[in-house]
Amino acid sequence: MEKLEKITVRMFCCLSTEGQEYFRVELTSENDIFFFYAHMYQPLTSVDQESFGVIQEQQKLNCEFHDYPKFCIQLLSDMIKPDSGMWPEFTIHHDGSGRLIIMKEISIKIFNVLIVDFSPMPEDHVKQSITFRCSSLTQVRPPQGADQLDGRETLRHLQDTEADQPISTTTN
Repeated sequence: MEKLEKITVRMFCCLSTEGQEYFRVELTSENDIFFFYAHMYQPLTSVDQESFGVIQEQQKLNCEFHDYPKFCIQLLSDMIKPDSGMWPEFTIHHDGSGRLIIMKEISIKIFNVLIVDFSPMPEDHVKQSITFRCSSLTQVRPPQGADQLDGRETLRHLQDTEADQPISTTTN
């Protein structure tokens, strides 16, 4: 089953309590409050450094880990431009993992610009996210004239004001 859906993308460049840098990308959906995926690398641990090296080699990336966040931000910024010829596709696999493929069309050829694997977030993180998102909805002021709107129309107004990129999602 394939459908277009708006997906919220959040990126974090952080330091762990041990002082290790890491980069995380989170994907959430307003249409499915349980949809919460993350892509994360910790460069100072050998497994994650190796994982990034594998991705770098497989995809022929010309950046090092410390440039990877800037590369992803620039790529997503370019993708939301109407004439970019780029679009994302997120596929959910049978095991629950996901894969984001950013594609670009040039003339008669379509190629993958970047392939990023995602994992579903643990249940406790999903619950925290749902609690936060629901509490933030109750704190948002409704639009002018909201006294005539019911809750669904207010939520629809909030969704319409977001600048999220529609992503084609596919379930395998």
